[in-house]
Parts: sequence; C-alpha cells; structure tokens
Amino acid sequence: DTIIGSVALEPRRPGVVELRKMYLHAAHRGRGLGRFLLESALNEARRRGCIRVTLETAHVLREAIRLYEG
Repeated sequence: DTIIGSVALEPRRPGVVELRKMYLHAAHRGRGLGRFLLESALNEARRRGCIRVTLETAHVLREAIRLYEG
C-alpha cells in the first residue's frame, strides 16, 4: 500500500519520449527494482512506437548514471 518508486515518459515529438521522474526510495535500492522500472519504461516506449528515449540527469547521481549506461 506504499509507493516506493516512480517513472514517467514525457512525449517530446513524434517517436521521441523523455524518461522522467525515475525515483526509487533509498530503502528499496540495490534490489534490481530500478532496473525493473527502467526496463518497464523502455518496453512502454517501444509499445508506443517510439524510436528514441532521451534523459537528463545530474552528474552527481552516479548510481543512476551507472543504471542508465548499463
């Protein structure tokens, strides 16, 4: 009954979405849930017919960057 994470896709132009609002509560990190959120978002982008997913993140979010690059 508690929300522990979020992810959103924001349309930018036809065929392109931006990955937004990806967050996972600190107590639930390191269990593969972030990868699950990311994969779910990418699968949804494919389902919508998107050919590109973009994102912006701060360089200080090293764990997030590793997830996105992996």
